[in-house]
Amino acid sequence: MHDVMAGWRLLLGEWKVIVPGAVLGLAVATAICLLNESGACGAAWAGKQPSPKLVAALLLGVTVGALCGTLLVMLGTRLDIAASGGATGGNSRYYGLAKRSADFLFALVALLALLLLMGLIVVLVRLTSSGPALYWSDRVGKGNRIFRMPKFRSMRTDTPALPTHLMNDPDRYLTPIGRFLRKTSLDELPQLWCILKGEMSFVGPRPALFNQDDLVALRTQCGVHELPPGLTGWAQVNGRDELPIPRKVELDREYLERRSFAFDMHILRLTFVNVLHRKGIAH
Repeated sequence: MHDVMAGWRLLLGEWKVIVPGAVLGLAVATAICLLNESGACGAAWAGKQPSPKLVAALLLGVTVGALCGTLLVMLGTRLDIAASGGATGGNSRYYGLAKRSADFLFALVALLALLLLMGLIVVLVRLTSSGPALYWSDRVGKGNRIFRMPKFRSMRTDTPALPTHLMNDPDRYLTPIGRFLRKTSLDELPQLWCILKGEMSFVGPRPALFNQDDLVALRTQCGVHELPPGLTGWAQVNGRDELPIPRKVELDREYLERRSFAFDMHILRLTFVNVLHRKGIAH
């Protein structure tokens, strides 16, 4: 939480970008309400009557505008460590704190926005197979510390605690909706909670299982273990399940050397494209 507050102080120092973004968002929301006179928001505005929909529309406009302003700040060269000579340059702490604050903000917004969808998935998982809706696994986090990472359960409760590529026939352990959850990456949504807590980031090396000693050892040799694990990463968008471990670590090290907000946004964009085309998912 200390890092979040420190990061917010840094971001708020860029108020000349963020505040105009919020004002612009409010103006756009107001214009939409005025133009949509037949709708509930427009009617409430014209009659000068408080309306929950009107208030929600204006708050959404301010929030989206502020988020866009924050995004512009993060994409600026002042926060881009690539411009400061690499990941160990003078702005690396600035980047880390700002990234942590952005992770916290966007994870909170995403959790609220996806709450109904996640509730529906919980119901579907419970209805289609016996056992809990969430599967918690021990994962290796920043500094090789172990943390508990949740997923929507896509496999039966008697599945061995092994990576899918080490199983003889992983398909036989899938639940009725397990393949769909994996193909669409919806099983990863509970990890937003880990991002909110600071155990993960939106972008970083995917967290290794506690028993993937070879992967953990190679990442430690390259210094990758000092990065917070990510919901997605450079290795993920370049092959995901299809990559051998040495290639994964090579891509993780490349991310360590190139990381910046611009590079993070590039990875997020590629992740969205890969999920749509279901690339790199073996099971």
